[in-house]
Amino acid sequence: MQKIIKNIILAAVFCGSSICTAWQVKPHVMPESFAVQHKPEKKEETKIGVLKILGEISIESGEKYTERLYDFAHDNAIKAILLIIDSGGGAAGIGDLVFREVKALSSIKPVVVLVAGWCCSAAYHIALGGNWIIMPASATVGSIGVYHMVEKHTNSKYTGKTYSADVEFDVVYAGKYKVATHPDALPLDEEGRALLQESVNRLYKNFITVVAQERNLSIDNAPEWAEGRHFDGARAVENKLVDQVGGFSDALEKVRELITTRGGSASGKFVFVY
Repeated sequence: MQKIIKNIILAAVFCGSSICTAWQVKPHVMPESFAVQHKPEKKEETKIGVLKILGEISIESGEKYTERLYDFAHDNAIKAILLIIDSGGGAAGIGDLVFREVKALSSIKPVVVLVAGWCCSAAYHIALGGNWIIMPASATVGSIGVYHMVEKHTNSKYTGKTYSADVEFDVVYAGKYKVATHPDALPLDEEGRALLQESVNRLYKNFITVVAQERNLSIDNAPEWAEGRHFDGARAVENKLVDQVGGFSDALEKVRELITTRGGSASGKFVFVY
């Protein structure tokens, strides 16, 4: 018996190619009609760029925001942008810079702004560039105004690596209620205050001009919607500072509507690109 098994093994070694061919299992070929009939359907998806503007508007955050907006503008797969804002504001110049990028992008692709909590001052300036602004009833928008804070040090002392001084602050502002809750309001000298006041007034005029243009408001009525005032959802809609009271689902519904209005397709589920 052992001899027979040995002979079979030797035969397998010397005739390996023919044995492999004899025992090869041929793959089953699916009929073409069956394959076509059962081809898995590709689900339609719509890519949405999402940019979150959070915290203070600064040179660092502004650079990040403008770069991301540039990416969204040049990515053909992205059909619209959802801008989510929760910021009390920051540097006026940076706010203006980001606003211009949002405004340019909104002429190419729909931009819907969703206020998450606060959207004030420079952050609201940015929001003005979108095609539609939505906010919850309990969120806050506004603080349309400008201020400049001056810090004065007296009795300065250096002890090794330690610095100490008596510090005084003064605040120059435009917008009656802009610094109503600001803790620092010590007086400047007359000439210094006049120079800073002129600068602040010019920035304020530019700000309310942009608001009036983008929200189709009369600049003559600026005291009603500017002056550093804050507005909740209902009052913001009433004063035409935002378009709608709503939340995340409402924002997505508006995104889909704007894509369709511009001749695009927004069927299927949304895929968010951050």
